[in-house]
This record gives sequence, C-alpha cells and structure tokens, in this order.
Amino acid sequence: MLLLLFIQSPSPTDSTTTYFKISAPLSIFNHRETHHHPPHNFSSNIDYSEIDMAYYYCSFKPSLLFLLFYIATSQAKHSITTHLHFFIHENVNSPNATAITVVNSTTSNPGGFGSIGIFDDELREGSSVDSKLIGRAQGMAPEVSLSEMAWLVLIDFVFTDGEYNGSSLMVVGRATFEGPTERSIIGGTGKFRMARGYTINKLLSGAPTGHVIAEYDAYIVH
Repeated sequence: MLLLLFIQSPSPTDSTTTYFKISAPLSIFNHRETHHHPPHNFSSNIDYSEIDMAYYYCSFKPSLLFLLFYIATSQAKHSITTHLHFFIHENVNSPNATAITVVNSTTSNPGGFGSIGIFDDELREGSSVDSKLIGRAQGMAPEVSLSEMAWLVLIDFVFTDGEYNGSSLMVVGRATFEGPTERSIIGGTGKFRMARGYTINKLLSGAPTGHVIAEYDAYIVH
C-alpha cells in the first residue's frame, strides 16, 4: 500500500504541529471534502455505496516525521551487494546419487511433465571434483513443461565453510539444458538475511555423463 503525503497547512493553534493529507488508494471510501483541519463528523458522512478512494487526515510532529523518513531510508543506505562464484556438483548414478526422482510422470509427453526430483548436491569452489567443498545445494525440481525438458527449481544454498559458513540463500527459477539461466534470489539466512538478487548459471556437463556440473554467479543484495 502506497500512501502519498501532501502538506495541507500548519495548525493556527500549535506552531509545532503540521497537518498532512494522506491519499490512500485503498478503494474504501468516497470522501472528497477538503479541510484545513480534520472534520469532527468525518465517519458519519461516509457514503459506503460509492466506494473508490479514501482521504485521511492526521498530524505529525516534525521530529516524528524525520524519524519515519530515517527508518524508511536507513535500510537502503546500509545494503551491500555481494558477488559469489561457485559450482554445483550433482551425481545421478547410484549408489551415491545426490539427485533422485521421487515421483514419475504419468504422461508420455517428451518433457516428462509431472515428475518430481529432489537433490542434495555438493557446492564446491571449482569445477573439479577435488575442489574445496563449501556447502550443499538442497531442493526440489518438478518438470513443468508439456513440450520440452524444463523444471521449476527451488534451491537452498547452505554454506558450511568459509566466510559465509552458517548462512544460506534461497533461489527459485526455471532450469533447462539450453544456455545460461537466470533465477531469482528470494531470501536468505545468517549474513544473507532478507537477501534479494539473482543468479546466472550454465551447465558445464550434463546428465549423460552421470555427473552434472553447473557454474553459478550469484549477485546478492543484503
């Protein structure tokens, strides 16, 4: 809800109080009166049969207005952007598979529509299987396309080593075997609490090899 504040007039009886007219697009009332001071019979004149706009009147001390402005802007001023570069390693071969199908599709379309996979993949610093393990990529991926192999992926990047040990990132978006893919960062924990941003990933090797490697760049505002 966005409230628009317009200075109406100072109160003639209190030089430290300023009245504001707040236009709230709530489509609740149809009250069009314009006053320099709040009307005493405001609620009794409301016509509920023609609901489209509300006009409210309130007064703020200047110090309170400054405090509200400070709260609204302080979070934006202290936000930082962090760039992380890492690799997901997924093994689809038994008996040490990190990704399995838990629901098979009941249709015969090319995309495997309706099947659901879950995964607990390795998060490593590099593309080599011997590179440093820094966390896990845990989530699920239902196939959502009737015409191609495409998934809606929900991933929780759980960091278990390094500077972000104990923190996590939640990412959601589409996955295919074609080209780089962009996904949304929708939250996080620890140092990434209330995170937002996006990731860009590309496949370096695919399922036919039995070992899937995906390169990730994450751009995180937190």
